[in-house]
Amino acid sequence: MVKKCGLILAAAAAAAAVSGTGAFAQTQWSIAVAENEENTVLNYTVYDSRDSADVEAIASCPNDDASEYNIKGVMYQGVNYGGSPTGGIRTNITAYIEPGDKLRISFDYRSPSYEENSAYDVTPVIEVKGPDGVVSQRYEFAAAPQSDVWTSYTSAESEPVEFSEGDSVSLALMNERGFWHMKGLVIERYGETPFISGLEIGGAAEGGVLRDGAVTVSGTADGPCTLYTAFYNNGRLLSVDSRSADGSFELSAQSSGADEMKLLAWDGMEPKTEEITVRADGNGSYKPEEAVSSLKEKYSGSFLIGNIYNNYNINDAKTALILEHFNVLTGENNMKPEVTAPSKNYYNFSQADAMTDFAEENGLDVIGHTFIWHKQSAAWLTEGTADEVWDNMESFIGNVAGHFKGRVKGWDVVNEAIRDNIDQVPPSWSYYIRKDSEATGTPWFRALRDSEYIYRAFVMAHEADPDAELYYNDYNLDMPYKREAAALLVKHINDKYKQEYKTDENLVDAIGMQSHYSLETNVDDVRASIDRFREIGVKVNITELDVCINRVGDNGEGDSGAATELSASDEMKQAVKYAELMTVYKENADIIDRVTFWGLNDGDSWRSPQHPTLFDAQLKPKKAFYAVMEPENYR
Repeated sequence: MVKKCGLILAAAAAAAAVSGTGAFAQTQWSIAVAENEENTVLNYTVYDSRDSADVEAIASCPNDDASEYNIKGVMYQGVNYGGSPTGGIRTNITAYIEPGDKLRISFDYRSPSYEENSAYDVTPVIEVKGPDGVVSQRYEFAAAPQSDVWTSYTSAESEPVEFSEGDSVSLALMNERGFWHMKGLVIERYGETPFISGLEIGGAAEGGVLRDGAVTVSGTADGPCTLYTAFYNNGRLLSVDSRSADGSFELSAQSSGADEMKLLAWDGMEPKTEEITVRADGNGSYKPEEAVSSLKEKYSGSFLIGNIYNNYNINDAKTALILEHFNVLTGENNMKPEVTAPSKNYYNFSQADAMTDFAEENGLDVIGHTFIWHKQSAAWLTEGTADEVWDNMESFIGNVAGHFKGRVKGWDVVNEAIRDNIDQVPPSWSYYIRKDSEATGTPWFRALRDSEYIYRAFVMAHEADPDAELYYNDYNLDMPYKREAAALLVKHINDKYKQEYKTDENLVDAIGMQSHYSLETNVDDVRASIDRFREIGVKVNITELDVCINRVGDNGEGDSGAATELSASDEMKQAVKYAELMTVYKENADIIDRVTFWGLNDGDSWRSPQHPTLFDAQLKPKKAFYAVMEPENYR
C-alpha cells in the first residue's frame, strides 16, 4: 500500500503545478446548476400574474423530454398573452448558492411576438425573500432582447447576493406578453469553492518552515477523500501516509530528514486539490490569503496599473473605482498643449493641477501627456521663423515640465511622430517621420524643416526635469513596419545622446505602445514588438490599452459611429483577448513598468460605441475585468 501511494503521489507531482493558495481555496466562477445535467433538477413554476400581489400558477413543469423548447423538459409556449410584466417562470435556487455569491446566468432563447416591442424581451431577475415572504433584495439583469431565432444569452454578474437562514433566493425569467421559449439554462456562482477549508499546518512546520519532528495538519474536507502526506529530501520520496477524511480531520506525520512535505486530497483516483506544499526554505504554498479583488493588487509585483483622468470620472462612484483598482493616472486631455499653453506666454495649469493634487492626496503616480504632438496644440507653438519656433518649443517644454517638476513620474515627450501606411521596412530612422504633408505631416516639421526636432524635444525635457522618465508614445506599434520605424527612431535618439553627452544612460527611457486594439489584434505581433524594443535596450509602457468589439480606423482617432450591441459572444471574445494580452505583459514584466487602460468604463470611453473597457456604462465589471484579474481562466 505504501508503494502504491508513493506511485500515485509521484504521478501527481509530475502532473500538477503548485498554485499557492489556489490548492485549497479557490474564488472563481463555478456552475451552481445547469439544466439537462443529472442531479440538478429545479422545480419551476410557470405563471401569469395579472395581479402583482398574487402569482397564479398556470402550469407545472413535468420532465417531458419530447420538446426542444424546454428547461429540463419544460415546454412553455404562448405564455403571458395579455399578461403583465410580472409573468414568467420562477424557481427557488437557494440550495445552489452561498450568501455573498455573485450570480451569472446563460440560456438559449427565442421570443418572437406579434409586435416589435422591447417590453416583450425576457428579463432575468434575482429576488431574495425573508421568511415573511417580503422581498428584501432584487437584482434585475439586462434584458435578453427579442429574437426570432435561437439566440445565446449570458447576463452580466449580479451584485453580491446576501441572504440569511430562512430566506429564499429565486431566479425569475419574466416578460410582459408573447411567445418565448428557453433551453439550456446555466446558473453560475462566483464565490469561495474550497475543497479543504480552515487548513492549519503546524508542529514541525510552524510558520511555514519545515523542520525535523511531527507535523500536524487539520482542516475540513468538503466530501469523502483520502488525504496523503508525503515527505521528500532532494526530490526523493522518504515516506508517505494516508488517512480517510470526510469533514473535519486532524493528522500527524513525522518529517525526519525531509526538506519538503506535500499534502494531497484524492477521491478515488482523482485529485481533489493541487499540491499543498511546505518546504524547509519557508516557500510553502499552504497559507491562505485573502482573495485579491483589485487590479493594482493583482499586478503589484509586476507593473503599475493605470487609467485616465478627466473631470467626469471624478465623482463618488467613479472615484472609488479608480482608487480601488489603479495606482497611476494619465490626463486624457488636461496636459495636452492646447490646454496648458493656449497662447504665447500664457499657461493654464488649473486642470492639470487638479489631477496632480488628486493623485498626491491618494498616493497615485502621474504621467504627463504630452509635449510635442501634431494635434491638440496651440497654433503659436509653430508660428514664426525656425529660430522662433525652436525658442517656442524650449520655452513651452521648460515652463510646463518645470511647473510639474518632481510631481510626475514621466512624460510622453513626443507623441505619434511616425506616420501611418508604412509599406516596407524603413531604410532609416527618419524615412517615415511625419513631415510636411497636410494629411500625414506635423506643423513642427513644416516650421523647423528638421527631423531632429524630436531629439531636441527630449533633450529639452530632460534639462527641465532631469529626474522624470521620458517616453516616446505611438499607436499601431504592433504592426511590423511601424514597429521597426519606432525602434530605429528611439535607438537613434539614445545613440546620439550617449555620444553627444558622453554617457551610458538612455535619453528615452521607454516606448509607449498605445495599444488601441480590437478582437482581430494578433497578440503574437504585440509580443514581437515588445521583443524588438527589448533588443534596443529600452523599457515598454502599455499606455492606452482598450479592446474594441469591431476593428476601427488605424489613424488613432476615436470612433463616433453608431452604437454596437455587445453580444455575449463578443464579450467573451473580448475577455479572451484581454487575457492573452495580460499574459504577454506578465511574461515581459521585467521591461514593462506600466499598463494603462484608456478609459474607466464604456459609457465614457472615446470609443464608447465599441464597448472597449473593463467596466460597462453602469460601472459593472464585464467579463474583460475578470479576464484581466484571472487571465489563466480565459485562455
